[in-house]
Amino acid sequence: MEYFSIIALILILFYSSYHSKIKKIERELRMLKKNMKGENTMSKLINNLIGQRCYIECEDALFSGFKSIECDVIDADDEWIKIRFKDINSTIKTKIIRIETIKNLDLIV
Repeated sequence: MEYFSIIALILILFYSSYHSKIKKIERELRMLKKNMKGENTMSKLINNLIGQRCYIECEDALFSGFKSIECDVIDADDEWIKIRFKDINSTIKTKIIRIETIKNLDLIV
């Protein structure tokens, strides 16, 4: 009976550290996926475009039915970009989109 409680205690101690190990491996896997996709490089390039006028083309129709739009880049981080654009009715809209949905980005000079 004593051996059973000792084995149960050892198993509990082993599995208590198991959760943190899984979280660490998941975090490392996410970083590897980002590096393989090139998202890290893309986000660094977009950070340099803050305050610039760009022409953005996305995978889905995100901009009032259009896949591409002329806009101003307001802010950006590793995963998201904040843009401002005029829609069909000439009203100014602000939108936050994921960087991974961007298909093409052209700088307007």
